[in-house]
Amino acid sequence: MVWEPGGATVEERVSALEGRMTDHVQVLNGIRDAIASLDGRVSSFEARMDARLLASEERMDRRFEQVDRRFEQMERRFEQMDHRFDRIDERFDQSNQRFVTMSEQMSRQFVWIVGIGVTTLASALTTIGAIAAAMLTR
Repeated sequence: MVWEPGGATVEERVSALEGRMTDHVQVLNGIRDAIASLDGRVSSFEARMDARLLASEERMDRRFEQVDRRFEQMERRFEQMDHRFDRIDERFDQSNQRFVTMSEQMSRQFVWIVGIGVTTLASALTTIGAIAAAMLTR
């Protein structure tokens, strides 16, 4: 009902205003119900998203723990390899020391052999010289 200026009485005007107010109240009640429904849906959505985020965080935490364990395993393997290389280095050091010892022994033996050879040569030359001198003096 729309108010038209002119012949309307106060009661008609009040009745028209009450009708419009009733319509406005119904619209406002509808808006209030829609807002309450939307708030419930948003709260429900927020709860679902929180649960999903929490589940994602837990999955990521588990993945990172798995990655950490993998790195720890790799670190242990590298430590084992380091120990193996240390043992190999010790073996090489021992072998090197053996070669050094053998080289020193061979040097001493070589000196002895050269000394014996020179002495033998000197004695042979002396003997030949003595024989030659004896032959020449005769």
